Amino acid sequence: MNARRVWALLALLALTACGGSGVSGGSVSGSGNTNAVPQLQSVAPVVPQLQSVAPVVPQLEGVTRSVPQLEGVTRSVPQLQSVARLARHRTATMIFDDEFSGTQLDPTKWNTCYWWAYDNTCTNGGSLEQEYYTPNNISVHDGYLDLVAEKQYVDPTHFYTSGMVSTNDCCGQPITFQFQYGYMEMSAKLPPGKGMWPAFWLVPANHTWPPEIDAMEWQGQKPRTNFLTIHWGTSQDPQASGGTFVGPNMSKAFHTYGLDWEPEAVTWYEDGKVIRTYSDATNIPNLPMIVIVNLAIGGWLGYPNKHTVFPAHMLVDYVRVWDSYPY
Repeated sequence: MNARRVWALLALLALTACGGSGVSGGSVSGSGNTNAVPQLQSVAPVVPQLQSVAPVVPQLEGVTRSVPQLEGVTRSVPQLQSVARLARHRTATMIFDDEFSGTQLDPTKWNTCYWWAYDNTCTNGGSLEQEYYTPNNISVHDGYLDLVAEKQYVDPTHFYTSGMVSTNDCCGQPITFQFQYGYMEMSAKLPPGKGMWPAFWLVPANHTWPPEIDAMEWQGQKPRTNFLTIHWGTSQDPQASGGTFVGPNMSKAFHTYGLDWEPEAVTWYEDGKVIRTYSDATNIPNLPMIVIVNLAIGGWLGYPNKHTVFPAHMLVDYVRVWDSYPY
């Protein structure tokens, strides 16, 4: 972008920033604001140019400090960045969606085990899990996906059955969905009790591990704690960065769990609020991934005890994926 166009844009945006109630800190929160704020409508046509301006904002700030007439433009820089970000979000396209409005699981969207499974031998061996996953532990009713854990002996190391869904290939069926970068979100109510271990996560579509991103991982022993982890490295030398967020009891009501996976950063959300960001781009996965929702039994905090109630139900209201952050 040439200097004349930059100055023209800055002049226009300075007028916008000085327009009184038009753009003020924190006032732009969604697409509906453009109707209520006339100044935004005049900014909208130049949004593509704003995105081009963004890389030179630091240099422009230095220039404007020496030009008193442009002090208003400097003050409006954060608002300009918010407008450009809003414009990108308004272009987000939904690329996967299941509202679970039918009476059975949609086989065009989900398989019911990991890619390495066959027959009734579906489990994640060697990972502190005590369940076998079976299609019989999955149902769709009343607008929900219902993953049901039962106390049911399978073998000397697996004392439970449970349910999971995945977009990976499995059991003779192909991959149903994969994506590289974007935002995924699930609304779910988790089952209470020691030994409950539900998760919402991503692994590579090409059958390698790591990487992995855990959008939500939970242990019933800590019902208010969301475990947020990104994995990288090699199978011989796996690496990880973990974080936690302590919020409401996740078994008492439905909550939303979101993950914005971009080349330069991964951001975790709970109920629409940012709860963690990881920004070391060298460790962020850069290959297509598949989506998993599962209810495991066990975990690093311990196994079920006599107070754990079975059957246990993980209810999922929806799973949605966009090609970029949509809100």
